[in-house]
Amino acid sequence: TFVLAGWIPKKSLRETRDALIDTFAGRVIVNELILTPDEMAEAPTFYDNPRFVKPFEFLMRVVSPAKSTEFDPSPVMAIFLPLFFGIMVGDMGYGLLILVFALIMKWKFADRDWLQHLMNILIIGAIWTIFFGWLYGEILGDMGEHMGWIEPQTLFGVSWNRIDAMVPFLILSVAIGVFHVILGLVLGIVNSYTEMSCKRHVDKAKKHICEKTGMIIVIIGLILVIAGMVLALPAALVTTGAILVIVAIPLIFIGGGAFGMFEIMGTVSNILSYSRIMAIGMASVILAAVANKLGGMMEVALVGVIIAVLLHTLNLVLAMFSPFLHSLRLHLVEFDSKFYEGGGKMYKPFKKENGEKPT
Repeated sequence: TFVLAGWIPKKSLRETRDALIDTFAGRVIVNELILTPDEMAEAPTFYDNPRFVKPFEFLMRVVSPAKSTEFDPSPVMAIFLPLFFGIMVGDMGYGLLILVFALIMKWKFADRDWLQHLMNILIIGAIWTIFFGWLYGEILGDMGEHMGWIEPQTLFGVSWNRIDAMVPFLILSVAIGVFHVILGLVLGIVNSYTEMSCKRHVDKAKKHICEKTGMIIVIIGLILVIAGMVLALPAALVTTGAILVIVAIPLIFIGGGAFGMFEIMGTVSNILSYSRIMAIGMASVILAAVANKLGGMMEVALVGVIIAVLLHTLNLVLAMFSPFLHSLRLHLVEFDSKFYEGGGKMYKPFKKENGEKPT
């Protein structure tokens, strides 16, 4: 008689039990152990995400797998990373070219899983790029507008021609940053609440909840103060914002001590970092416009076409790498830092590998 103890995903327990009973005719008994929260905290990490999240789960595994007790940021990344990519590139022509490139790479290198994941991310980003290209009225920069193929759309009273709408574009980028950072802080509170089930983490979790709650209140208070002063809103709104900041400071100090006070500036800096969404996007559209204008200035049509193609190719290569890396940074640094620790141990099923003995 021998005993094996190990981990198995909850969803696979019944299937495993039935398979062992059928195979060994009742000679194997499977018992589900009742574990304490502290013991459950040592469980390995098992990802169980929908198919469209898998490429982003791959990115998080490469960086650092989530602990089994913390929120997995992969589903959130699956929503926002391609969205940020699309906002930055925002060109129907580039989006179609990126889509074709990703499909070709998936076809030629079907045996390389890591490349398949990256190309799937590019495909989702390309779809968002095409959508925002329609919104901005861009096909290979301003070529589509000059040819009469497309025009910038008007939304919320703003015509989203990026060169003419720099200020609204900047406000949109910062607003995205506010939402994204607050979401990260909320997830941090959720993680800390989950950790409170472990006795050894109770005090630490309570402090984190205080600090992150205070940080959310500070952000809301600062928004009210700044909006009230810039837009000349009623003084009561500015006063409310100032009161919120004052109320939040003790919470932050209780949760993070003196270092927590410095973290306020760090959080504000994180939010302002989202302005890169506007900056990268503007750089892309300006380079595309330069390519069109410079190509059109050439007296020899063939020379003009070659120059335009070369500059657009350079811009396309930059569009595939720079927005992706900056979108990834916004998640790993500005967003994940608000709730994510990582360092999890991946679940590895008990099985034979390459004909060897079970490990």
